[in-house]
Amino acid sequence: MQVTWIGHSTVLAQYDGWNVLTDPIFSERCSPSQWVGPRRYRRVPIQIQQLPPIHVVLISHNHYDHLDLQSVKELSQHSPSCLWVVPLGMKPWFDDLRVSRVVELDWSEEVFVRDRLDPGKQALRLVSIPCQHWCARGIFDRNKCLWSSWYSTTNRSSLFFAGDTGFSPIFTRAGKLLGPVDVALLPIGAYGGEDESWFHRPNHMEPEEAVQAHDDLLSRLSVAIHWGTFQLTSEPVMQPKERLMAALRRRDKRQDEFVCLEHGQTIRASTSSK
Repeated sequence: MQVTWIGHSTVLAQYDGWNVLTDPIFSERCSPSQWVGPRRYRRVPIQIQQLPPIHVVLISHNHYDHLDLQSVKELSQHSPSCLWVVPLGMKPWFDDLRVSRVVELDWSEEVFVRDRLDPGKQALRLVSIPCQHWCARGIFDRNKCLWSSWYSTTNRSSLFFAGDTGFSPIFTRAGKLLGPVDVALLPIGAYGGEDESWFHRPNHMEPEEAVQAHDDLLSRLSVAIHWGTFQLTSEPVMQPKERLMAALRRRDKRQDEFVCLEHGQTIRASTSSK
């Protein structure tokens, strides 16, 4: 499996002939407007036009730093046959954009995806995993649709995309049911300072909790996401990485077991038959 961190929660995972993209945001700002709102610390390292053909896009929820209108439009033109897999209630948003290949799943539902152009390719199993978060794009649509983590697997490889979530017992249950996981994409940032933690901690994991989630999932390799790209809360931009490395040292874990990639960096992970 090959994993490229594009930034924030946008990851290109390539395995067994599948190109899977998570929460694509390629815009300068994560906001309803490109004139105001959180702006990138790092320039996007890969343009949409430079991506390989995308087969599947996984969307965790509809916050602006995870569901970006312009990126969806450009990706739909770049890879018109890709399948968008979204939480329950989000399909109408895509229908308004005339994005035709959209599947929405409730928690614990799953779908098997087959490549229409390559019938011999292994099927891709996608499972919606409950997580601890919320959603809204405006004032009056709070929690009108779901949010989700995603488990993706073939007969040889498995990927867990946590999306945006607070820490919860769900990781233990997922590890028992689905683990070991070859690669887990786990958020480590936007937990905020002390004055913000009352709001953010239930919804965003802290780095130390992400290490526990890594263990609970029986993850062979975890890649940090949701950090170092946009200033969403008050913690210093590099603090999540520093706290993650310290947490790994305290638990006597190897630094290559849970990694923070540079923007645009690719890592290769060994996989085993499921």
